[in-house]
Amino acid sequence: MIDKCIGLFPKAFNDDFCKVLIDTFNKHEALGFAKNRLERENIASSYKDDTSLFITELPIDNTTQEINDKFFEVTEKCLKEYANKYSVLNEGDPLFIRTIKLQKAKPGQGYHVWHYEHGRMERDRVLAWTAYMNDDFEAGETEFLYQQYRYNPSKGDLMIFPAS
Repeated sequence: MIDKCIGLFPKAFNDDFCKVLIDTFNKHEALGFAKNRLERENIASSYKDDTSLFITELPIDNTTQEINDKFFEVTEKCLKEYANKYSVLNEGDPLFIRTIKLQKAKPGQGYHVWHYEHGRMERDRVLAWTAYMNDDFEAGETEFLYQQYRYNPSKGDLMIFPAS
């Protein structure tokens, strides 16, 4: 489904891949690679509260290479479908996904204020994406204020949307 500039690609990632990402996150979190928002961006937890790591910051091994390959294969396919719906995206510089950032939000954590993804750190960002690796929780959703749209995520789903 692609509507209101929000692309939803159900089950873009299979359960096995989701498990690999979760296991990779947990392993590298235990090794000290994951950082909270205060450590990574100097942002208070009352604003954004989660833990994250970038796959590009991890030592290259077979698992991280497989994650890169599979993630970019799936997201590129979905990105092409999204850009076909909004063909103006095919007019300028080629679109690509530069990095994979994994975020882990525990119950009660997450983004607690309205925000956008095109900011001081990523001024050239055109689109943003979110991939959901689990759905074993009771609360939590992704909400788009101006589109008046709320989404309760399911494991393996991918969303692509404007960054601003």
